[in-house]
Amino acid sequence: MSISRSVLFTVAIAFAYASASPAADKDIDKDKIVGTWTMTKQGGKDAPFPLEIEFTKDGKIKLLGMELGSYKIDGNKITLTAKKKDGKDDTDTNTIKELTAQKMVLYDEKKKEEVEFKKK
Repeated sequence: MSISRSVLFTVAIAFAYASASPAADKDIDKDKIVGTWTMTKQGGKDAPFPLEIEFTKDGKIKLLGMELGSYKIDGNKITLTAKKKDGKDDTDTNTIKELTAQKMVLYDEKKKEEVEFKKK
């Protein structure tokens, strides 16, 4: 079964949020994001399935062991980028509400949603 990177990226981003308000601007310890994260909550409820995303030290995102795209953290914003089938970039920027050694909470302004992840 062949799944394009843009489809995987869209699925990962679509499930990577639930409702709340974004945190005030603050700098994030970028090193804490490195590792594999499992989605635990979406919309204040338990995650519908155990989605795992890996953020590498060199700025790459992996899903199901395949490189999906890249990420960049600037202040409390994370920008995720993947190539679509047509070769154009698909970019999404979200607010990092919380990032500790074991917990990450992202917020999407467009969807007004938040998601929680736990470090594996």
